Amino acid sequence: MIKYAYVLVTKILLIIIIAAFIFAIEKVYSRDIASMFIIKTNGVRFNNENNFDIGRKLDDAASRIGWKEVNDNTLSFDGRVVSKESFSGFTRIYKQGKTKTLVINSLGGDAIEAFKIGRIIQNDNLNVEVDGFCVSACANVMLISGNNIKVRGIIALHGTAVGRYFSDKSILAKLNPLHYLVKNKATKVESLFYQGRENAYAYLIKTNAYVNDFYIPSIQELEHVIGKDIQGSIDPRYLCVFKQWPVKIYATSNSQFTDYYNPKLAVINHCSNF
Repeated sequence: MIKYAYVLVTKILLIIIIAAFIFAIEKVYSRDIASMFIIKTNGVRFNNENNFDIGRKLDDAASRIGWKEVNDNTLSFDGRVVSKESFSGFTRIYKQGKTKTLVINSLGGDAIEAFKIGRIIQNDNLNVEVDGFCVSACANVMLISGNNIKVRGIIALHGTAVGRYFSDKSILAKLNPLHYLVKNKATKVESLFYQGRENAYAYLIKTNAYVNDFYIPSIQELEHVIGKDIQGSIDPRYLCVFKQWPVKIYATSNSQFTDYYNPKLAVINHCSNF
């Protein structure tokens, strides 16, 4: 009897150790993309006509500045989308019926928070303006949810929230049965958010191929995917910041960014200031 009890306790301890190990691995591998961008942001400057300053925009986009009231009809958001912080900060100053436009400069972050904000953007037909960077969850959720969309900066995609989160799991983590249960549940929740915009969701799923890199869509691509006109243009000068990180940049071969990088080799050119 004691022998069986010993074996049982040993098995339970082994299961606990394995579970703790898998949990630790998931923590390491589930870093959001915004945390990667924090490195080497301070002091980066790209000054030219109109005192254009990419470095300042990048610092703000990687920060935790959060929401600010610009005027009675407009709110601005600078920084990462932070769990249990960005949505509550938004609802504190958001005035339903009065707030019409959100001006965003963000490297993305927590998808759940972004979905909550995105749902309000959808339901209340809010306009979204990109003033600088709109990367990851910012582009996938907040931008695509906008009623009227305006771009003054750059959009960068690298897969859906589910595609990103579950792509970088270790082999041990994927052996965990809960991995598949959670993934299936997350996929259902995500697809429900894009209900009525299946074309956009299908497009985002295709960008899962660039989950460890970035895909820069053209305005024309986004208009086709979202099904509405987009004001403004993507500024290829923002591509220069990606030269600092070990990521590749992709776009269509007939992209407007040909002078700034080689789409096939993903080598950024004309960025000597960095």
